[in-house]
Amino acid sequence: LLFFIIFFVESLLAGESAGYIGSQQCAACHQQEYQLWRESDHRHAMAESGAESVLADFDTTTNFHDIKTRFFKKNGAFFANTLNEKGEYQDYPVLYTLGYYPLQQYLIDKGDGHIQALNVAWDSRSAQQGGQRWFHLQADEPITKQHPFFWAGHFQNWNSRCAECHVTGYEKIYDAHEKTYRSRWAEAGVACESCHGAGSRHREKVLSGEIFNSADKGFELVLPESTLWKFSEEKPIALADGKPQAIANNSKLVIGQCGACHSRRQPVNGPYHNSNYHDNFKISLLEQGLYFPDGQMNDEVFVLGSFLQSKMHNAGVNCLDCHNAHSGKPRITGNGLCLQCHKPAVFNGAEHHHHKDEKQGGACVDCHMPERMYMQVDARRDHKFVVPRPGKLSGEAATSPCLNCHSDRESDWVEQQLVDWGVASLPVSHWAHLNAKLQHNDNSAIAKIHEIVQSPQLPDIQKATLLPYLGDLPTRKNMQLAIDVLGDSDALVRRSAVTALSGASVELQLRYLPGLLDDPVRQVRFEAARYLSALPVNGIVAEDRLQSVLDEYQAALLYSNDTPSGLTELAGLSLNGGDAASAEQYYLAALDIEPHFIPAMLNLADLYRGESKEADAGAWLLKAVDFAPESAAVRYSYGLYLIRLRKHDEALEQLRMASELADATPQYVYAYAVALESSSGIDAAIAALKKADKKWPDNYRILYALLSYLDKSGRVIEAGIYRQRFDNLLDG
Repeated sequence: LLFFIIFFVESLLAGESAGYIGSQQCAACHQQEYQLWRESDHRHAMAESGAESVLADFDTTTNFHDIKTRFFKKNGAFFANTLNEKGEYQDYPVLYTLGYYPLQQYLIDKGDGHIQALNVAWDSRSAQQGGQRWFHLQADEPITKQHPFFWAGHFQNWNSRCAECHVTGYEKIYDAHEKTYRSRWAEAGVACESCHGAGSRHREKVLSGEIFNSADKGFELVLPESTLWKFSEEKPIALADGKPQAIANNSKLVIGQCGACHSRRQPVNGPYHNSNYHDNFKISLLEQGLYFPDGQMNDEVFVLGSFLQSKMHNAGVNCLDCHNAHSGKPRITGNGLCLQCHKPAVFNGAEHHHHKDEKQGGACVDCHMPERMYMQVDARRDHKFVVPRPGKLSGEAATSPCLNCHSDRESDWVEQQLVDWGVASLPVSHWAHLNAKLQHNDNSAIAKIHEIVQSPQLPDIQKATLLPYLGDLPTRKNMQLAIDVLGDSDALVRRSAVTALSGASVELQLRYLPGLLDDPVRQVRFEAARYLSALPVNGIVAEDRLQSVLDEYQAALLYSNDTPSGLTELAGLSLNGGDAASAEQYYLAALDIEPHFIPAMLNLADLYRGESKEADAGAWLLKAVDFAPESAAVRYSYGLYLIRLRKHDEALEQLRMASELADATPQYVYAYAVALESSSGIDAAIAALKKADKKWPDNYRILYALLSYLDKSGRVIEAGIYRQRFDNLLDG
């Protein structure tokens, strides 16, 4: 009775209206869960700066990239004196901490509500581990106040890049005209109401006693209990006990909640709402740079994209089966966690892992969840649950889990060990082999997509990663496959089918894309609307329905109008609708936020080209060349600009560089060959294309160009060799 009286009085004093009530209110009834959460990374995701929360030495001066930062305390408050955007040193109050282990960052307000994360961070690991020191997050970048990773720049902006996943109940409140934030939130850190939703209705039900006789507990979302897994006599891996649909729904609920932050994604619904993940976010596919060709994580992708590839996800395992919901920590330490579902007699011995014991290579996670280091000190485990297999891919050596421990060995030694143990090689038809080829512009792998993309065993995110390549070779057979999977049950597959179909004829797109405007998932509707908006619909499409989806799409993008990428996408949507003036303003706004955002620079230059404003186009292209001289896309765009000015020699040099830089594409080589023919003759163009053919064998664009030039020059026999390869490519 005393407990409820205290709780009631506290509630009255809090004076909370409907909405968030704070984690301390939850503690009164849920003490065990509250204590677990108190020790979690979620609780420490962000905190007001103070003696308990700040871990770093605030009586020191650092010097990174010739920028000094003095950390000091005054009257019990924490400050940083560092270089501002004007090139002057200034004192800034440290308002909040961001994270706490293995590193902690510090947040300051540079004015107009822009909260920025300093990129000088504290290594909070022990001194024995190399910690207890200040370090720079971009140690190898030449950071100046003009650099994108300068602390005051967009990439360090907390409001747009960090806040949603570091506080509870976040409201961005950005004024695009004034470029100011009035951001607010219910509680610092990822607290109870981040996962359960605002708690005021729940509290009311407790105070009224209704909680004891109602199935409705007053929350937006109640996460399911862990699935029960049972062993059978004949199977070495436990199976979920329950109805398949219920298990799938549990997984969907948990992924919608945890994945909202633990994924590399783009919002498609403004502020996050508790519902279907794919209706709120457009997850990044297994793209080059983000992932290695076999699907293991490369860049910071934050778990979900890896987990969606796993057999565990396909079987119905969800985050809460392995992690305690309130502490975030694994439910069991060591191999015991995996042995909940994997019979120890089969999986916990040397016959399986070929090592002496759990401490010397026998730990499940070392082989199946290899670590990569991020932010210099933060080791994170891959959740694809990879099985080490022989069979080299592009980048295979870099992703072999074995080399994490056996760093003194070469990849060939790893291959031989796996073969000696009888581990089967990846078949050449495996999706990873196809993905590696496709990432290297080898269009011959497109034919193999047909054989695996409709297999129920292939994870949907892997299917979705392969499907867009169909658009690179838009044969009737390839476009028919894209049409066939437009009705797939998975939103990612449907979204990628739309992308693939964008390579088809206008007639085919107008026949099949309008049906996706009524897709139940936003990201699919938006993808269809985006492509349709650039087509002459002329009454073929229900224009009011298309406009309705485009309005919905634009509203979602406007939530990200404080980011260069969001503004650039808004500009593209405006251009598709014929509104060049709005597109120009969006591009300029993007460049105001990030003056060196290359996509906005190149697209703005192209807009000016279309309006015959060559001087304006050239000015932006020169800025792009000056900032990103190693970008093939920049050199290519600048080369085309010089051709329009009839500066052929200078243009040829720019196109040559575009064709040879690390991020070159067959399109750039084709343009270079055309320019070469004009200046040096057709033989020079053929030589450049043959060189490209060695780099990118079986690329449609390169083979087509070679055939055209060989036919044109009368080299019939030589053309016959390439024609056979070209025909084989088309026939699949």
